[in-house]
Amino acid sequence: MLGLIDHEGRAERVTRSIAKRFRFDSEKAGEVAVHLGDRLRGLANEPGLLRRVTMWSLLNWGLEIAALFVFIRAFNGSVDVVGLVISFCLANVFASIPITPGGLGIVEGIYIPSLVGFGLTTTTATVSVLSYRLVQFWLPMIVGGVCYLSLRFGKFALKRAGELKSLQRYAVAGNKTRTSRYEWAERNATTDRTREIPLPKYDPRYGLADTDELPVTPMIEDSRKESRDERRPGN
Repeated sequence: MLGLIDHEGRAERVTRSIAKRFRFDSEKAGEVAVHLGDRLRGLANEPGLLRRVTMWSLLNWGLEIAALFVFIRAFNGSVDVVGLVISFCLANVFASIPITPGGLGIVEGIYIPSLVGFGLTTTTATVSVLSYRLVQFWLPMIVGGVCYLSLRFGKFALKRAGELKSLQRYAVAGNKTRTSRYEWAERNATTDRTREIPLPKYDPRYGLADTDELPVTPMIEDSRKESRDERRPGN
């Protein structure tokens, strides 16, 4: 993360080199590195947002660990908190590798031997993990499937000729162009990156802030002159 923020050029070159070695598209890989650097730098410039993101992420992970612990206790299992956290981290690191949808099979294959290594019996670890994954992975899919069917059939069904027409157009175009998720993110960039909402002037000594609260610098003075010129009659 620090490399992407402070040494974006170096991170881009390293990413392109690795992509070439594994025969991936180096141009797209470089664009991904630049995009990630932009987003991380924007996050670092907003400490309040960074604190909120960190807090909610930790809360989310804490609740998932607590849910797994509840399932282990439900089957009379007992495991050390440190071992539980390590197992959780290992499973989620391997689940982030896009091999199977949602890490299906990989998460279970990491959880069970890890928990057994930290003191659970094989039977207890297997039943606990499978029950946890049933609720954590499969239950939302079942609920989502029911919600989807409710939009296709019954009194809540959408009129596909109307409401879904625009979605159909996007889906057809996406299948024709085979756009990756990264290309789509670049093409449909947020308003701060497309400059539809202009960002304030940036002075590296002070960061992003209201210019009225900053000492007058040549950069800020120029922007104020431009603003005054725009407000003059005839412009």
